[in-house]
Amino acid sequence: MKQKSEGLFKARDMPDFSKAKSMATPKLSEQKLTKPVAFSLKSVQRHSLDQQRQREKSQNLLDKENQAREFHAIDLPNFEKIDF
Repeated sequence: MKQKSEGLFKARDMPDFSKAKSMATPKLSEQKLTKPVAFSLKSVQRHSLDQQRQREKSQNLLDKENQAREFHAIDLPNFEKIDF
């Protein structure tokens, strides 16, 4: 008898999909949606400070170079006042 029960195959009934559609309709949630917030990383803050320092340093260097390029002649001495 044991061999007979192993060999029997019995198929299940076909599911009723008309009922499943009504159960699958989602219900709207009453909770408010969350809004994404940007990360506040120390490395990003350090990077922005470093960039600002580099911009200031390069601007100071350019200002010094431009100032050094300007030519200012020294006035000639007044030889009339000197006694030889």
